[in-house]
Amino acid sequence: MKQFSKVFIFLLSLALTISAQTPAAPPPEQVTYFLGEVKISSPTGQPYGSTVSLIKRTLTPAENKIVELVLSIEAKGAPLEFTTVFTVKDSKFTVRDEEKTFEGEGELTGKPWNWTGWKYQVNIIGARKGVVKAEDILTETGITVKKAFYTPDGQLRVIFSEDLKPISKEMYDLLHASLQKPAR
Repeated sequence: MKQFSKVFIFLLSLALTISAQTPAAPPPEQVTYFLGEVKISSPTGQPYGSTVSLIKRTLTPAENKIVELVLSIEAKGAPLEFTTVFTVKDSKFTVRDEEKTFEGEGELTGKPWNWTGWKYQVNIIGARKGVVKAEDILTETGITVKKAFYTPDGQLRVIFSEDLKPISKEMYDLLHASLQKPAR
């Protein structure tokens, strides 16, 4: 009987050790949708106008990715759609858009895959070269974003203030489909 007890205790401790070493499964994919105004101004506060952003944000912990599909709507011109990919490692990330117009890096705050904010800096690679420094804060009512565009020589030129509110998947799908149709 003593031998059985020793074997049982050994097997129990082995099982506990193995289960403690087995990594937990990553959280499931999360998709959220946002709609909001982007106010654009000079460094002194002179308004330059505004745009509207329609956003689908997908967190895929199993792939260490966050993908944002952004549809930007201006007063004049057709809506512009672009995809931004965040590759996450711990609380740090690299970021780039699929259109290859910017790339950079940043840091997330809060609990993994339940972040409450992120700061980042991206280098604009396209025709308008420069740097964007930004901070996004996730609140109970949406996402607040502050961005600043600097010229290559470091001069602050434009400030962007975004106030994004959560919307349903149905509202996102309806708006996205409507905005993708050619104007009549």
